[in-house]
This record gives sequence, structure tokens and C-alpha cells, in this order.
Amino acid sequence: MLGRMSVESYEENRPSQKRKVNKLFFIPVILVLILFIRFGIFTRIPEGYVGVVIKFEQATGEALTPNWYPKLPFITKIVKMETRIQNLEEVTTQAELAGKETVSLTLQMKYRLDSSKAVDVYKQAGASYQDKLIPQSEILDVIKSTIPKYTIDEFAEKRAIIGSDALDALNERFNSRGIIFTSMSISNYNFDSTMESAISAMNAATQEQKTQAIKIQTEKDRAAADKEIAITNAEKEAQVAIKRAEAEAEAIRIKAEAEAEANGKISASVTDELIRYNEVEKWNGSKATVITSGSVITDTNKDMRNDVKNENN
Repeated sequence: MLGRMSVESYEENRPSQKRKVNKLFFIPVILVLILFIRFGIFTRIPEGYVGVVIKFEQATGEALTPNWYPKLPFITKIVKMETRIQNLEEVTTQAELAGKETVSLTLQMKYRLDSSKAVDVYKQAGASYQDKLIPQSEILDVIKSTIPKYTIDEFAEKRAIIGSDALDALNERFNSRGIIFTSMSISNYNFDSTMESAISAMNAATQEQKTQAIKIQTEKDRAAADKEIAITNAEKEAQVAIKRAEAEAEAIRIKAEAEAEANGKISASVTDELIRYNEVEKWNGSKATVITSGSVITDTNKDMRNDVKNENN
């Protein structure tokens, strides 16, 4: 009886014992998760960054691309270095042109870290490498070396080309350090007042020359167009005259052919008898007389009608 009661009491207490075991199991798991989070067992490299692996405060040479990575607390550290395009602070400086004129410049530049050289950059200058690897003074020296290639006349028109030349020079200097310049532009510039006046006068003269050149070219174009029109009209008039002459010649030819044909028909129909008959029909019955020096009138005519009748008989 006692044995049966002890078994029943054990069965009744069994669920509570399971709950205690489950709690004891989950507590270490939760503690481990807390430790993972607290001491950074895992780390994530986001897009636009590269991770430089550091062990015992020394860069291992390994660079991590964007992803999740495990690490050993207190032993391994991962430094995130940005590889996205960044703006350098706007810079104002002065430079000398080819003619020794001085120009004031406002410069804007952008750059990015070369991800393939991130480890070397970290070894040389650490995570905050800008001041050491791309100092402003060195940037200005590179840019100023490109400005003297251009005259004051070329500067305004070729400002974009000057910026491109300066960009090439910057990359030639800094690419080996792991820095890539993506743009360099001269956002503003100005000369001293005397130079500004000279430039304004020069620009005005240049503009006047351009205006005159355009005017002369326009007049040439108009004259050429008028000449072309005159030639076209003359050609049209000549064509009309030719066609008119051809039409008149054709009309004369047709008229001549018609007259010739008519005359041919008339000639074919005329006989000697018809001619004599027409002569008789037109005779008024008078006779011809001859007046001599002695005033003697002699009748020399014969009766033509009778002759014609006799001939017909």
C-alpha cells in the first residue's frame, strides 16, 4: 500500500521536475547568447565597407568583403573601413597661369579607398588615414603644377580640361597609397580687378569679332542664295524660251507642210485647157490696137473666143 502511494506521488511530481530541468538547460544557452552579443562573437561587414582583420593588435593581411563573420573575443578584431565615394572638404587656393597671372580657385574633390589596398592603408595610417595619406598641402601642390600649362585666354574655356588634367595628376600621385580620386572640379575662380578689366575688354573684343564674322558669313550666305536663285530663274527662263521657239518652229513647219500639200494638189489639178479657159472667161471683148508713129491704128487681134471654140471643136 505504501509502495503504491509512493509511486503515485512520484508520478504527480514528475512534470514539475521536467520543468526544472528545462529551465536549467535554457539558462546556459541564454547566457552564451548574451556573451556572444556582449563580446561580439559575430560581426557584420555592411555594403560599402571592407573589414581588416586584426589579431593581437596586428593586421593579418586579410580583408573581408560584406557578410557576417565569426571572431574570437579579446583575440580577433575586425576594423571596418569605408570604400564608398567620399567628399573632401572644399578648398580655396591661388595658382599661377602660363603668363604669370594669378588666379584664385575654389576646388571640389571626391575620392574613395581602394578596397584591394585597405590592409596596406590600415598598416600605414590606421582607420583614420586621410590626414596622413592625402594631406591638403600635397593635393594643392599637385593641382598647382597643372595650372601653369594654360594661358589666361584658355583658362575659362578649358576649365573642364584643366580639372581632368588635375584629376589624372592626383591619381598618379595617390593611387599607390590606396587612394582613388573620382572627381576634381574648379567650382569657382576669379582674377584681380586689373586682370578682370583686361579680360572683360578682351572678351568684348572677341565677342565683337565673332559678331562681325557671323554678319559677314550671313551676308555671304545671302549673296550665294540670291545668286543661286538668279541662276535658277535664268535657267527656267531659258527653258521657257527654248520651248517657245520649238513650239513656233513646229507651227511654221506644220503650216509649210500644209501649204506645200495644198499647192501640190492645186498644181496637179491645173491643165493648159483650164488656163486658156480662165483667160477667156476673164476677157472683156476688147481688141488690142497698135499706135504707130504715123497715127495709123492697125487691128492685130483675132477673135480669141472663136479660136478657143475652134480649138475645142
